[in-house]
Parts: sequence; C-alpha cells; structure tokens
Amino acid sequence: MMKMVDGGALLELRKLTLLGGLLLMLFGSSCSLSKSLKEGETLYTGAKIEFQKKEKSIKTGELAIELASVIAAPKPNSKLLGIRFKLRLYNLFYTEKEKGLKKWLQKRLGQEPVIYDEKITKQSAELLENRATNNGYFVNEANPDVQTKGVKTKVTYFMQIEQPYLIDTLKYSIEDSTVAAEIDAMRDSTLLKMGQRYNLDLMKKERVRIANKMRQEGYFYFQDEYLLFRADTTQKRQKIEVELLLKVNTPSRSLQPQYIRKVTVYPDYNLNRKKSVALDTLQKAGMTMIYDELLLSPDELQKVILLEKDARYDVIFHQRTLERLSNMQTYQYIDVQFEKVRNQDSLLDVAIYLTPRKKLTIEGAVGMSYTRGVSFGPEVSFNYTNRNLFRGAEVLKIKGSTTFNFPLSTQVLSTQEQELELQLLKPRVWFPIRQALESKRLIGNTFLKLTFSRQQLQLPLEGLNEVLEMGGFNLLLEELNKDKNYAPTADLNAIEFSFGYQWRRQARIRHQLSPLELVFQIPTYSVPELRSFLLVLSDFSEDRSLGLNLEKMVIYQPNYVFLYDSRLQKIRKHNYYYRGKYGYSANRLLSDVSFVDKSEIEGQFLHFENDIRYFYKPTAKTTFAFRVSPSIAYPLKNEVILPFFDLFVVGGPNSVRAFQPRRVGPGTREPINENFFFIGTGDIRLETSFEIRYNLTSLVEIAAFIDAGNTWLYDGGADSKAKFDITTFYKELASGVGVGLRFDFEVLLIRADFAYPLTKPWLPEGERFVGNKFGLKELNFNLAFGYPF
Repeated sequence: MMKMVDGGALLELRKLTLLGGLLLMLFGSSCSLSKSLKEGETLYTGAKIEFQKKEKSIKTGELAIELASVIAAPKPNSKLLGIRFKLRLYNLFYTEKEKGLKKWLQKRLGQEPVIYDEKITKQSAELLENRATNNGYFVNEANPDVQTKGVKTKVTYFMQIEQPYLIDTLKYSIEDSTVAAEIDAMRDSTLLKMGQRYNLDLMKKERVRIANKMRQEGYFYFQDEYLLFRADTTQKRQKIEVELLLKVNTPSRSLQPQYIRKVTVYPDYNLNRKKSVALDTLQKAGMTMIYDELLLSPDELQKVILLEKDARYDVIFHQRTLERLSNMQTYQYIDVQFEKVRNQDSLLDVAIYLTPRKKLTIEGAVGMSYTRGVSFGPEVSFNYTNRNLFRGAEVLKIKGSTTFNFPLSTQVLSTQEQELELQLLKPRVWFPIRQALESKRLIGNTFLKLTFSRQQLQLPLEGLNEVLEMGGFNLLLEELNKDKNYAPTADLNAIEFSFGYQWRRQARIRHQLSPLELVFQIPTYSVPELRSFLLVLSDFSEDRSLGLNLEKMVIYQPNYVFLYDSRLQKIRKHNYYYRGKYGYSANRLLSDVSFVDKSEIEGQFLHFENDIRYFYKPTAKTTFAFRVSPSIAYPLKNEVILPFFDLFVVGGPNSVRAFQPRRVGPGTREPINENFFFIGTGDIRLETSFEIRYNLTSLVEIAAFIDAGNTWLYDGGADSKAKFDITTFYKELASGVGVGLRFDFEVLLIRADFAYPLTKPWLPEGERFVGNKFGLKELNFNLAFGYPF
C-alpha cells in the first residue's frame, strides 16, 4: 500500500535538503578552503615552539613568552567553533571581478586566505635565534619543521638551547675622569645584578637610566647612545663579564655639565604679529622679558620659571617650569628652547615662548532629563572663566545650573534644583605651608570657593489626615481637604565656603586639602506648619531622621582628597583610577527644637568615600570598565542624624541605572511612595558597575552593563530592615542589567541607557530575583551627559 506524503511536509523536506546542500558547499569539502589558492600555494594554519633542552634544569618560561611574539605573525585565518568561517565565506563568494554583488560579499563577509611563505619561516627561525641570544641563551639553534597536509601547512620550531649565561662581573671603564665619577656614583641603583641572566633589553634600559641621571646632574647633551656595554664570555663557562664603556666619538660638549648664560622670556608670543611692531624689554633679576603687552605680573612670572641665569642646568627645574606654566592656565602654548653658545662647550641660552589663552570665556549647555513614566525637564548650565583676574594668573570660575522636572503623571510632583558656584584659584601656595611645599618642588594651587544651592523638596500628605488632625495642623489639613494631591514644599538652601590647597608631584597623582569648609543649611517652608509637622511625624515614623536632618544648622567638615589616575600620564592597555575623600564633620543646630532631643541632631562624623575603577582596553575599539564605590559616614556616637546633603542615595543615570533616584534602600525597606523625598537615603553606600564599551564609529559607541548597589543606616534607627549587617548585606543589593548608546560630539557626550532590574532587595528573601519576569513597565530609560564612570 502506497502512503500519501503531506504537501507541507514535502516542502519542508526540500528546504532542509537545500540548506544541507549549502552547508555541504560551505563546510563539507577542502574545495571550500582551496578555491582561491593558486597552484603551489597552501594555507598557513599557524606555528608553535618546542624546546629541546640539553639539561632538564634549564628554565624556559620567560623565554617562551619572549619567543611567542616572534611567531605571532602572520596570524592564521580566524576560527569560529573550530571552523574557518570567514575564509569559507570568502571562497564561497570568490570572484576575480573587481566589482559586483559577489565581490562586495566576498570582501564584506569573508577573510582573504593567509598563504604559507617559506621566506617568513626562515626569517622567523633567524629571529628566534637572535631573540634567544639577546636573553642570554648564547648556544641555541632554531630548526623549523614544515608539515603540509592537503592544502594546509603548519610549522613547528624546535629550539635547541643550553644553559643561559649569567653576569659574573660588572665594571665601568670610563676614560673621562669627571664623567666616570658621576656614573660611578650611580652604581648603587643599577638594574644589572651579579648572578643575573644576561638580557640585552635590560642593558638598554640601564643605558637610558644612566643618561637620565646624567641629565639630572646638568649634562644636557648626554645621550644613552654614547654608552656601550661590552660582554666577554671567554673568562668562565656560562659566565659573562660586562664592561661599560664610553664611545670614542662622543661629542666633547656632552661630557660637560651645562650652565645657563641668559634666560629670555617672550610672555605674549604671537607668530602672526607683524615684525614692524615695536617690542618692550624688561630686565628682572637676571631674566629678560620681551613683549608687546605684559599680561602677567613680572614677579609672578619669575616665581614659576625655575631656570636661572648662571645656574647649572637642572632637568627637574626644567620639567617643573613646564608644569608650573601649564598649571597657570594662562597660556595656550609653551615652548622652552635651549641654544648652544658659540665657541663655548658648557654654556646655554634659554628662550621661553609663551602664547596666552583667551582671557575670558563663557560657555553654556542646554539638556534634557527624562525618567520613564515619572518626569522630564530641562537642564541649563553655564560657565564663566577669567584666567588672569589680577595679573597673577588667578583663575575665577563662575558655574551655574538649574534643573526643572515636570511630572508625567498626577501621582508625581514637580521638582527643581539650582546651584551657583564661585571659585578663585591661585597658582601658588599661600601661607602657612608655602615654603614646605615649594621646597619639595611641588606644583600647587590655593583655592577659595563659595557655593549657593537650593533643592526643592515636596511632601505628599495623602493618607495623613488623621496625623494632621491629631497634631492640630489645621492649615495643612484644610489644604489637603481641598486637594487630595496637595503637597507642601520645603526649600533646602545651602551656603558652602571652602578654603584649601591642591598640589601634585607626579602627573597621575593629585592631592587636595580643605582645612576650612563650612556649610550653612537653611530650610524654608511653603507653609510654616510643615516644619512642626515633620518633627512630630518623626516621632511616629520608624525613621528617626525624618525631618530632623532638614533643620537649620552649620556644618564644619574639613577633608582631604587623594586622586590617582594612570590615564593622566598615558593611556595604556590597563588603566587604574582611585579617588578617596576622607573627612571629619561636625554639625551644630541653629534653631530651637522644643520637643526633640537636641543631641540627636547635633553630632560628629568621620566620612570615608572611595571610588575605585579599572579600565582594560584589549583593542583600540573595545573597553572593559569596572567600578566599586564603598562609602560610609561613621558617627562618633550612637544615634546621630546626618544633615540632608550628607546622606547617600542610590539609583539614577550614574548609579544603579535600572532604578530611579532614591528608589533603593535603605536596606530592605520598600520604596512605597516615590514622591516621599526621605526615602532611599542612608549613611552607608555600596555601588559597583561593570561595562563593556565598543566603538561602532568615531561618533557612536554601544555598551552593555550590569550595576548593583544599596544604602543602609549605620544603626538602623528603629527599623531593623535599614540596618547594615556584614553577614547579609550582599543579599540586599539591588541590581540591574542593560544596554546603552553613546554619541560622542567631542565637546559633549550624550548617553542613552536602557536598564532592567535583576534583583529587588525589598522583596522576601528567595523571591528577590526578578530577571525572569521581563516586562516593558520595568524597563528604565536614562538620558544623561558623559560616561557614568
């Protein structure tokens, strides 16, 4: 009996047959590898090194790493799951035509075959022998074994080596007695040690070290290429005698310390200035200034230029002069040139060309903040900079910003923030520690800062009718009866005054000390009853800080900031960043609180804020970024309430992006009312983030990230849910995952991040993971400027 075949099933069978045929064409035959190969060509599939040691005790770990770089090129065609996928696509669409769809697919999707080259194998063998010799393995031989199977060729390099040669003796044979004495004094810090394996690269570094030291001693023209190491292997077996020599043709000027004959400064240098312009000349303590307009005080200019007439050249003073001039922010271009004095082997003339920046600049920015389903609003900021206020390179900066957030729902209230900051920066260190800093050749600044800020806070009263009635708050109750969404406001104003010092000795390390920092916290209320109501509410609330941290007070908080950023010196494959702020804080109440214990509001704290970051760049387009930020405000006695501006919060575009600001913590408390401005604050905070960033183009970057964090209270108040516990805190971290786009316009980076929560700490333990319950309502969108970290 004949069985009937369903038409749909037959169609599916044909599709599978066709797909199988395509896969067979692509992966199933050697033809898919050799199609683009010419006669006699084979595909290069890689190389490896195998050591043939004369003695088993020979260690080859370091040498293997060194030699691996020699055979790293050419790189064989890439593999995906063991298949040279791109090569097969290249051959699948292979055509000798220069144009057309097939050619475009071949180039776009495929990868050109890497052909085995006998010449490269011979060159690699020679390089392997040379590299082994440079590492002390003087007796060596590289024998390549070429194995061809079908259209594939691989190479194995058999390295025969004997025991490496060790440094037995190091002696200096410098004929010039003055130079010999200088170099001999540097012997204690030499990189070459007795019993150390011979290493040519290490000897080159030793030459550079000696040359740098010589320049520090005033030998301006001394170069590492004038030094020569000679190795003698004939004295003892596997031992080597190293001798340092000075080359015969070393210029005589390089063997003498240089002295400065004169210093000429051009403080308003301009290449485009007409030659007919008459320039003035001023002599100041051995320094000659030639200018059209003297923008900077001669006394200030003399203080930052450490190169002096009749002084011996000092490379440290040279470097510090450049750094101090750059630190002044007054000059756009700085060029220090040294000229030989004719017929004098030991004299230099110094010419310093300084091109001023524009004295005044005014910049502004207009942006938009948006929180999905909550609010949106404009952000406006401006910056005014005067880079030479009193002709002493003083920098005056005035920064201002304002933010308005308009509600997207009747359940949400509008908010606003304003800030105005005035900062005066003096590129010197003022009394009392000036001499101490200058004697250590530090680059220092003194700063004065005055900041005015205002944050509008709103308290929804819905559901609090009974508390209002019991407390006799008739004005608030009357307004609430008229409008159930009524929410009175508290404007929290702050005036901050800071005085301190900034300094650095290295480009990547910076310090800031603020011995005097005062903050005046001044609240104002839309309804006078609101203040009393908040204080009464704190007695009924499980959070003792409710309303108390808004009181009028003065806060004294000296602090020290340490910053380490390896990127300030040079962008490397591995980059590190650390910012630590350590301070003491004492607040004193400025208003009367009749029914609350005053000692609960007044208190002393130690602040420890840390921000640790690591950046790894495996390629030019890819960056792995990691951050962890633990912080604590530690009270020096139990149950002390932090001022509002010192509280820590979590959530938002630069924090845990899957949650809105103040929608996490403290601890496992549930954020019941998102308009309640006291939620989500704590005196302990832990945040961590990991990002993978990839540049699609010079303008667009894509990122994937995961964030986690929370806040806690040190003592927890009356609520155990908010208290920090070292044994359970890791179970209480809110976390989220997401993707984002960054648009880099050079002067401005706009960031759009989409994040989804993974864990919610306020849910019962065992039910906190919500990553498997995806819904668009939970997706949080953040629009911001700059990187999150």
